[in-house]
Amino acid sequence: MSDFTEDFVFMPRKSGNGMVAEGEWHGDEVTLFLSDQSQSDEEIALLEELHRSWAAWSRLLRKAIDKEHGDPGDFWIEAISAYSGEGYEGYFEIEFSAPDLFGDDIALAVGTLKDGITDVGLPG
Repeated sequence: MSDFTEDFVFMPRKSGNGMVAEGEWHGDEVTLFLSDQSQSDEEIALLEELHRSWAAWSRLLRKAIDKEHGDPGDFWIEAISAYSGEGYEGYFEIEFSAPDLFGDDIALAVGTLKDGITDVGLPG
């Protein structure tokens, strides 16, 4: 068992497919989602990689937000979802709050480990 899976204990979701865990992600209290319980090893590995190199990913996230919407000011992570399977290798979604840009709305950043963050904005 890795430090990551000791810090984040995944349990089956009460509703829907996948698994969920809660804990501290580099200073933010977050909820982590796995989309498919049968693919959980791959999805946990994706989250572990994001967590391990979060300093770099958080800089990429800040740059992506700034490029698309302007300076985010203070922002924090709410949730991260990991996906796997055909067409979803390394795909993740990061839900975040940036009140200076989006008020009370939760924004979304999506990307892959391979391509980085590819889209940032309000869902929908």
